Amino acid sequence: MIKKEVEVPVFTKSQIIDSNQFSPNKKDVLHAVLKDDSSYTVEQAEKLINEFVKRKVM
Repeated sequence: MIKKEVEVPVFTKSQIIDSNQFSPNKKDVLHAVLKDDSSYTVEQAEKLINEFVKRKVM
């Protein structure tokens, strides 16, 4: 059986923030954690949000 590789779509910071995928609060976090010159999958963006929310406050 031949397995086809499925390409996961990637998006720029502005594409992710302009989408309806995330709430306004999550978009605020994304502004802080995403880099302008990088591309991310939706799963990567969600992971970064979760890591940010769970981090320890000093």
